[in-house]
Amino acid sequence: MKKILHKPIRDERGGVMVLALILLVVGGLIIAPLMGFMSTGLIVAQTDLEKMHELYAADAGIEYAIWRIKNPPIPATLNPTVNNANVVVNITRVISNPDPPPPHRIFRITSTATVIGGETTTTIEAHVAMTMRY
Repeated sequence: MKKILHKPIRDERGGVMVLALILLVVGGLIIAPLMGFMSTGLIVAQTDLEKMHELYAADAGIEYAIWRIKNPPIPATLNPTVNNANVVVNITRVISNPDPPPPHRIFRITSTATVIGGETTTTIEAHVAMTMRY
């Protein structure tokens, strides 16, 4: 039994070293492009995160403008800072038919958000119809 166990050990002639060198070369060829893809992925994720914050801030500007329309006086421009972003909100009353049934007012709300220190802006435009209650 001892002869069977010791025979493979005595017959090794450096086969494992060749396999280790092949794996080292393949690993070296794969690791450089993999690191490049990882750094590109991190940059893209940061850009997407910035755009998401801009979109959320612009949406918050729309929600704030709707609240201001429901609770007069209605300013023409709002400039809140939301989620580390500067937001410019414009509220414009749209003149429609004088007597549309039921009587209502239509507003166009434009909200533009820019993350502080960012280079891009995100703009959302919404049209809101408020029913008049007498």
